[in-house]
Amino acid sequence: MGVKQNVKRLVTPALKPKLSASGKIIDTYTKYFKTESVVPETFLFESRDGQSMTDSPLAIFEYLLAQDTDKKQTFIWSVVQSEELAIIQRKYVNMSNVHFVVRDSDEYLKWLCQAQYLINNATFQQYVIIKPEQTYINTWHGTPLKTMGYDIPGNPSGAKNVVRNFFMSSFLISPNDHTSQMYLDSYRLRGGYEGQVLEAGYPRIDQTFKTNHDELLKLLFEFKKQIDLSKKIIMYTPTWKGSNISSARNDLEQIHTELASIRSEFGDQYNVLVKVHPFLYKAASTYDKLAPYLIPDCLDTNKVLGIVDVLITDYSSIFFDFLVTDKPILFYCWDDDLYTSDRGKYFEYDELPGPVAFTLEELKTNIRHLEQVTEKSRANYELFKTRFVPYDDGQTTKRYVDYILYGKLPETKPFNIIQSPKKTKLLIYPGGMRNNGITSSLINLIQNIDATVYDVTCFLDQPRSAEQIANIRQLPKTTHLLFRFGASDYTVKEAYQDLRIQARGFKHESQYPNEIYQRECLRLLGNQHYDVAIDFSGYSLYWAKILLASTANTKMCYMHSDMQSDMDRTVNGRKVHKVNLRGLFSLYHRFDYLVSVSDTTRQVNVTNLQKYAAPEKFVYSPNTINPDRILGKVTDESETVIAKTKILPRTGRILIDQDSVLIGYNARPDFCYAKEQRLEIKQQEVDVLGEFTDGEDTYYKISQSNCYLGWVKETDIEVLPDSVLGQEEVSYFGKIATSSRNQLFDGPIGLEETVRLGNAHYLRNVYVTVPNVIATHTMQSVPVRIDGKHYGYLPLSTIRLSKRFNQSSTGKVSVAKKLGRKIITTFNRVNRRKKLARLKEQTIKRINFLDYYHNSLPIDLTGFVSPNPEAEKISLGTMDTVYVHSLNTNSYGNWYLIQRMDKTFVWVPQDQLSLTTINEPTIYSENDTFYYVSLLPSEINVYSTPQNILSNQSQLVKSLDTVKVVRELVVTTAKVYLQVEWHDKLVWVDQEDTEKSLAYGMFNSEGYYIPYPKADEINFVTMGRLSPEKNQVQLVDAFAAYYAEQQTGYLYIIGAGTEMKALKEAVEKHQLEDRIKLVGQIANPFPFMKRCDVFVLTSLYEGQPMVLLEAMTLGMSIISTDIPACRDVLEDGRFGYLTATNDVSGVKQAMTVVAKGDVHFESFNPYAYNQQAIQHFYQFINHESKEELIHE
Repeated sequence: MGVKQNVKRLVTPALKPKLSASGKIIDTYTKYFKTESVVPETFLFESRDGQSMTDSPLAIFEYLLAQDTDKKQTFIWSVVQSEELAIIQRKYVNMSNVHFVVRDSDEYLKWLCQAQYLINNATFQQYVIIKPEQTYINTWHGTPLKTMGYDIPGNPSGAKNVVRNFFMSSFLISPNDHTSQMYLDSYRLRGGYEGQVLEAGYPRIDQTFKTNHDELLKLLFEFKKQIDLSKKIIMYTPTWKGSNISSARNDLEQIHTELASIRSEFGDQYNVLVKVHPFLYKAASTYDKLAPYLIPDCLDTNKVLGIVDVLITDYSSIFFDFLVTDKPILFYCWDDDLYTSDRGKYFEYDELPGPVAFTLEELKTNIRHLEQVTEKSRANYELFKTRFVPYDDGQTTKRYVDYILYGKLPETKPFNIIQSPKKTKLLIYPGGMRNNGITSSLINLIQNIDATVYDVTCFLDQPRSAEQIANIRQLPKTTHLLFRFGASDYTVKEAYQDLRIQARGFKHESQYPNEIYQRECLRLLGNQHYDVAIDFSGYSLYWAKILLASTANTKMCYMHSDMQSDMDRTVNGRKVHKVNLRGLFSLYHRFDYLVSVSDTTRQVNVTNLQKYAAPEKFVYSPNTINPDRILGKVTDESETVIAKTKILPRTGRILIDQDSVLIGYNARPDFCYAKEQRLEIKQQEVDVLGEFTDGEDTYYKISQSNCYLGWVKETDIEVLPDSVLGQEEVSYFGKIATSSRNQLFDGPIGLEETVRLGNAHYLRNVYVTVPNVIATHTMQSVPVRIDGKHYGYLPLSTIRLSKRFNQSSTGKVSVAKKLGRKIITTFNRVNRRKKLARLKEQTIKRINFLDYYHNSLPIDLTGFVSPNPEAEKISLGTMDTVYVHSLNTNSYGNWYLIQRMDKTFVWVPQDQLSLTTINEPTIYSENDTFYYVSLLPSEINVYSTPQNILSNQSQLVKSLDTVKVVRELVVTTAKVYLQVEWHDKLVWVDQEDTEKSLAYGMFNSEGYYIPYPKADEINFVTMGRLSPEKNQVQLVDAFAAYYAEQQTGYLYIIGAGTEMKALKEAVEKHQLEDRIKLVGQIANPFPFMKRCDVFVLTSLYEGQPMVLLEAMTLGMSIISTDIPACRDVLEDGRFGYLTATNDVSGVKQAMTVVAKGDVHFESFNPYAYNQQAIQHFYQFINHESKEELIHE
């Protein structure tokens, strides 16, 4: 580590509280947490992050305040100051026992540590810790209509702070069984939550029962709302799904237009009001057209519902609360088909307690015939009342307060208390959840654990890759998921203590700050109690520190390998595990068990590491497997995929005459409730909202004059290119928060002429100043300038704005903020200097070619792996024809990005190519291949020769179902043709008319199709992480020697990792590209392995090789290097062949022997093995004696 990096690490803890708003908050909060005691009879309330005084926290507050006539209790409200909220606070100004504290202020931080009761309808921030002597009541904020928690597709860590808050709470308030199931199943609290789910109604609904509305109406008039008390009230409560200001503006325009239309027809009977989603309210409050009818966000929604006569909503859960009124509910779901596939919902429309409209005209028809249409839904209405408001009678708050504060249960009304049954609780850190043996072992173990006896919590880092998310999704749904996120609650002094441990490991007991790690456990795990804590990864010092500080009685650390060898292992010149393992070894003595995965590995580890812990702590427990999955008796669960609507905000032009009839659909055409209808257009120009393709048909969702019309076919509309809507001058300051999905662009995003400049992930955590924001229909973009140089554009959403150093509400930046920005930027440039060095290679201008060209320069070309003259060179030879992706300009000059025949891309300096266009199609490449395809059309064009392809001479014939492909041909028109076996002859077909057959191959994780091995020659296979200790290069060399002698066979290498490049080079060295296949990662590799004949493992060392157990389960012949762990698994050759020598010669000799079939192995019983393995694991967590575990 360089000097500058060391300096940065040393000064960051001291500077963070001074330069970072969040750093200052955490430092201050932690000091209060350590010094402040809990004050009895104090209540801290927070609603919607302090934005309002509403919902169930308000109902509980008002009840307690009314009961506390002697003022023995103190009430504190967390607020974010606003003019509207100040009006609400005014009511309490003379009450000495009611206090208001600004969220994140010092006073707020102190009360977080002092209040005896904390009541929140959402979540406390990531730094908040609930002390054991505090009571946290989470009321949540509605019965869910949309899917929640882990039911939402995608990254499960999106629920991380919600789940953390739930586990911190003492009580979760539930209005009904559906919401209770949300807590228990959608957020996976069932069996592990140590608090109580109280299902007895919703405190906030008590407000709807109140009959005296004078105070509410007085406030509405004070807020200048136009309400005629002689008329009934319709209230519309739309949710908001937008992501930027222009989207919010469009939403408001549409809301105004639609309500104005309703008001014009029904205004003589109804006041027509609107209550927007809190995320939209700030923009709505400045939209003058809505001002007379907009319900202030500071008013309690349930109080407002008490004066409403008809409720119109889309996905807002507010309608569940409104059921207690017995008044009509109308659903207006015009944009459901834009968002359902992203989120999903728990109920279908025919189940809802009211009629559903998808267009404004349908909604107005329902209002006209209100009595008739609501009567049709009466059965649903009554059913929903029974299901969702069975407890609510206006006295719910009293019952909750009586029970929580005084332990008193109601005598007559039901009060459902849900508590977790007693089980042995396991806390497991599984590792990074990437595709490797440790992850497979972990998943197998948890799938094998008896969930009726043991309760499992997986404690994870936030997953950022698709493979991590996929692996987490394989965990049983009974597994609780908690995530590490946010900064640790350490003071400056404590941060330095932790830094010392992290850098040097544990040295003296008196210097080990266990109390700060116990606090971190409280922050991330809540007041949960575990019986056993397991570091299943065994490679992370951080996670070991946290697990050792947990409340578990027994603490275990796994050792999946020869740990000393792993610490000394070098990857790309670095000992990647040295610092972590050196520190982890120093903590070994704190664990109760150090668990190797085989007895032979245990013996190696106790010999090498007994100076760190007593020998009796070193035990072993074999890994479990999943025989049913290996044998294909069960398949991996996959999420139900709903076809998505592409959000496409654009302008369009209707192509039919204005006087002609335009036929469209009220909802997405593939939805069962979609109806064909006539669309009334007033002019040719429309707003396009979304795009959807169903088979060969494409449709566009359109609106006009801010009013939704419906879906039309692509033949009826021309969609116009995106354009700039506006530009705002700003002075934002923040950190780039890009992921691997984000691209850098050369112009505002969405414009037709804008092109991608490359992946922007490496810019993550770089601080930048943003001078302006440019809005298009697609999104808001910002220019990226680093140290005065412009590099392109990113979405505004990828900039995490600084709270402390951003511009003020007036757009001004003070001198102090400018100085702070400069200091932060200086340190940031030092910290990110290695990443920022890549800016020299960053493309700042790109011209896309995306075509084949003739190269007239007859010279040997030199390519580069990156656009840098110092980068690794690749000899390309002469190339007459070349596929050019683009011409790129960076700090080093101009570079062509070209594609080689093997589909890989290389960079070539511009002066090496002289390009001319190709006027007539020619053959670019032709290669032998082997796989099967299905033919898509019922009739297909076939070509007899490549020349017929070039001259477009084909014959239309009836298709076959599946054909074998033997050759591929690429034409300079960028078309690919396949030579296939057609009965007794060979013909060519267009690749676009085919689909690769899953009956004859599978796709790897990168999307490449891998044909199954041929059965006419012997097939060797290996599988595992491609890393030095797996020694796969030796296997390539051994197979090359075998093939040179036998002239038969194939070798398949399944996996991904750092050795991929070395393996490619080894294959190329032996010129065996057609015989050795680097398959890549496969989600379920066992069907592929089963089609091979011999499994080969050439590892230098192992803990317990899972791949051997899997190959044995498949009944494969096996070859392995003779190392202790492999000899142990194969039981000295009982289940496989051990090499005579662990070198190329030994492996080659073993391949020869096994291929001849001269040796035979015993059958392996995977089920018997698995039962023994899981029982061995149970011995640890059931606290059986160490002596018995060691010597079994």
